[in-house]
Amino acid sequence: MVFLNPRRPCVALCDRPEAALTNADTTRTRLLEALLHEALDLASGTLKAAE
Repeated sequence: MVFLNPRRPCVALCDRPEAALTNADTTRTRLLEALLHEALDLASGTLKAAE
């Protein structure tokens, strides 16, 4: 439940979407880091196998 501050109603209404955007950014960053880590591990394994 969202409680609106009568002096700052827009702040309360904007907090949820802002938090959702921040969460989406964090999730996107973590997924990209995991993807890059896996790709680099695979590339490293491929290079070792070719030696």
